Formats: sequence, structure tokens, C-alpha cells
Amino acid sequence: MKPQSLMTLAILLSLGLSGCDGGRVNPPNVTVSFIHAAPSQGIISVRREESLAADLNYGESGTASFDADIYDFHFDILPAGSVTERAVSFTYELVSGTDYTIVATELGGQFQQLILEAPSFDPDSTNAQVASLHMAPTLGTVDV
Repeated sequence: MKPQSLMTLAILLSLGLSGCDGGRVNPPNVTVSFIHAAPSQGIISVRREESLAADLNYGESGTASFDADIYDFHFDILPAGSVTERAVSFTYELVSGTDYTIVATELGGQFQQLILEAPSFDPDSTNAQVASLHMAPTLGTVDV
């Protein structure tokens, strides 16, 4: 094959490949907050798929931004002086226009996740967004 033919072929291939991505848009981002609210558990590693999203001690929180999509989430627990064990795995769809808070909690001594959804909040707004969650059934009704 002649050098000019190879050059023409290379140019055509690069133009063809660059056109493959035309019109493609990235999926919107979704904000996910994680809260460690399981007092009898050690450090919790929060994973999206198998990628680490946050390592949390009891009472700590973290925030991440992901593309809107369906993901497998995992809570791995590292009890003091022990090896990491997978405590909870679940699949959840993150939808554009919604913010999520995933709480690692205990109910009846059982470790589990609690997922809270709220419409996305515009941080440039002059309004504030406050969420309240009552999770102590022995306390009865609580005024907020």
C-alpha cells in the first residue's frame, strides 16, 4: 500500500472514530451522603460496586457524587482487631434530580441500611433544607 493511501486511511479512521461520540452527553450527577449510625459497629467502608466511597467511624458522614444509574452498594465492617466482613449489600437506582442519604444503622441488633430520598437542593438558593429522622421507637412521639 502506498504511503499516501495509508495516510488517507488513517485520517478517515480518525474522523470516523471521532464521529462515534457525537451527540453523546454524560449522565447527570447525583449527590449521595453516607452516615454511620450503628454504635456497636467498628469502622464501616462504604463501597459503590467495589470502589471505596467512604470509610466512616461511628457518628461520621461523607458525601460523594455519582452518575445517575443503578449500582450495587456494600457496607463492609471492620470490627476492632478483626478482619473486614461484608455486612450489607443492596442494589439501588440513583435518579437524576434526587439527593440520597444512606444511613448505616441497627434495628433490633441487626445491621441494615436506611435510604432517604429528597428532591435535589440548589445550594445557590436562599432557602435551607433540613431533614429530621426519629428512629427511637421507645421514645414515642418527638416534637421537632
